[in-house]
Amino acid sequence: VNYRVIVGCRDGNIYQVKNGQILGRKLELESGPVCLEALSNSIVVACMDRTVHSYTFKGRKNFSIHMPSNVTALETIVTRQHRTVECFAVGLAGNEVRVYNGKGCCCVFSVIVAYVFS
Repeated sequence: VNYRVIVGCRDGNIYQVKNGQILGRKLELESGPVCLEALSNSIVVACMDRTVHSYTFKGRKNFSIHMPSNVTALETIVTRQHRTVECFAVGLAGNEVRVYNGKGCCCVFSVIVAYVFS
C-alpha cells in the first residue's frame, strides 16, 4: 500500500511522510501555514501572510498568489465531465470565495456565510 501524508507545522515547514518514512526534503515557508491541500500533482498551501503557494511533491515552487485579505479556508474542487479538471477554492476573510485553476482565477463569489460538508 502506497500513501503520502503532508503535514504543515507551526515552525513554518511542511513535511511529507511516504509509506511511513519522513522524506528528507521539507518545504520552508515564509510564514506559517493556514491550510493546505494535496492535488494530484502539487501541494497548495495558504499562509498567514495572505499568500497561496503551489509546490511540486519534490519541493519546487510552481507559483505564488497574493490575496486581498486573510485566507480562512482552502478546498479542492474536482470535476469529471468530459475531462478531469482540478481547481482549488480559497475562502477569504473579506466575505469572498475565489476559485483558481492553477494560478489563474476562474471566478469570484461574494458570500455572507459558507459551509463545507464532507
